[in-house]
Amino acid sequence: MADLTPVILRDPSSALSAVYVPGAGMIATSLSDDGGELLGQRRGLDAYVSAGKTMGIPLLYPWANRLSAKTYEVEGETVTLAPDAYGVRTDNNGLPIHGLLAAYPAWQTQRVSDQKLSAKQIRAMRALLEEKSRKGET
Repeated sequence: MADLTPVILRDPSSALSAVYVPGAGMIATSLSDDGGELLGQRRGLDAYVSAGKTMGIPLLYPWANRLSAKTYEVEGETVTLAPDAYGVRTDNNGLPIHGLLAAYPAWQTQRVSDQKLSAKQIRAMRALLEEKSRKGET
């Protein structure tokens, strides 16, 4: 199971704060101003991670929204996405939606302060994900 420890960032010049969860694909789960929540929480983080339900501000990569086909091109190479491959989520028409990293757990936090969060995607997992997507494997 992914580490869902939140990281809270604060603006020292205002009452604005943001909460990110690196272990759930670097999603911003909260943006609040003086205690008032500005993001839709919908069904929450657990539903986002387990069932792909929407909430907060997710990191959508390598594309946002939906593709018009089950393929896309990168640097002259065509990538074909199998609907059951790891990370592929589809809309009601079976088209890939919201990239491959939604709720992706393989992020390693590098530095955290009151105002900054930096993390990197673990390369071995990224290479595995790309290879499996190209081959259409789960």
